[in-house]
Amino acid sequence: MAPTHTHLRTRGAPDRLVVSFSDIEMGAGGPYDDFPRSDFLANVIRDYGRDPYRWLSVDLVFNGDTFDLLKTSYRGGFPHHVTRDVAVDKMERIAAAHPAFFQGLREFLLEDPARRRAFFVLGNHDMELLFPEVQNVIRAELGAPDNVYFPGWSTSIGRLHVEHGSQLDPLFYVDPARPFITHRNGERLLHLSWASVALLHVAIPLQPIFYHHDRL
Repeated sequence: MAPTHTHLRTRGAPDRLVVSFSDIEMGAGGPYDDFPRSDFLANVIRDYGRDPYRWLSVDLVFNGDTFDLLKTSYRGGFPHHVTRDVAVDKMERIAAAHPAFFQGLREFLLEDPARRRAFFVLGNHDMELLFPEVQNVIRAELGAPDNVYFPGWSTSIGRLHVEHGSQLDPLFYVDPARPFITHRNGERLLHLSWASVALLHVAIPLQPIFYHHDRL
């Protein structure tokens, strides 16, 4: 006889499942997008809402670089002065290129909002998540649920600590107390790391030539 949920909930059985996804790097579609099969990921997410996990509280932690905003262009270029408008434009393009991901995650979260949560931790490729306006784009795509969180560079759930790791790399480190800087014209800009600026100026514009090596 197949075990029932009651049989599974024995002494010592878990009451919460935490699933961490890292470096998905969804882009804006086309040959430069490192994650073209977001429909596959959507099905994986839906599976965590089915047996044998249905009776568990489930947290999905997207542990940095979920969206490859660093390598997403803006009006044909890759500006290192990243304002709110630049960040929102890039996020909207990524969302338009990956509707299956947002649909799958939306269904998962709204089916049991009291026991299901999603966390978007920052990585060095998606610092734009610091902008509340970018967070609002994601919330809107997910049906504006209250169970979506943007905890910053790391998150802790019980005794589990999750972080992307780029903050441990001196080349990608960003002062968490100063994630934004003010340009001389008064605009608020992301305080990008030295390595991010170097990539935007040197490596990323070479995508048309070397994108297949990036996939490897």
